[in-house]
Amino acid sequence: YGLPAASSVHKAVEALVAHGLLLRDERGIAFDSPFVERWARREVAPDVG
Repeated sequence: YGLPAASSVHKAVEALVAHGLLLRDERGIAFDSPFVERWARREVAPDVG
């Protein structure tokens, strides 16, 4: 998928969790808002989903 190093992805995820855009629970990590999820899928990661 052309992702950067795992440490860079981890830092990005942690920042998004800290800003309330991602949620972490026992099932894993998910978007807090369907609107942000849709934007990320369309603009940031079109190859992923």
